[in-house]
Amino acid sequence: MQVPGSVRGDHRAGQRPVAIPAYEADGATFRVLFGFGADGLGRIQLTALKPSSATCEDLEKRLTQEHAKPSSRNAIETSLRGEEILWTTPRETITLSCLEKPSLGFRTVTLDYTAATAAPKN
Repeated sequence: MQVPGSVRGDHRAGQRPVAIPAYEADGATFRVLFGFGADGLGRIQLTALKPSSATCEDLEKRLTQEHAKPSSRNAIETSLRGEEILWTTPRETITLSCLEKPSLGFRTVTLDYTAATAAPKN
């Protein structure tokens, strides 16, 4: 599985993200959004529909195998507990966000891929 990432925010008039409601990969089912900009595909977001307790760990292992050790890792402490793990290369940024509230049985796993922006053409 090539790793993707995020579709959020700005959309030009007439442009909308393309979605796949259910895509199975690595033992999990994801909703996938593709974001297009002036240079084509620039962002991909995978959101696990019903992540298991192993989904985040499995994705981190896969990403580490394909992209080496993460560039950074940040704890998230709000009403939810979790972690944001980043892989940054000159071509892309990959962000794995894992949040949960065990007492509520709530868990969310999101994988965002953002292509590096091209240098402005003169």
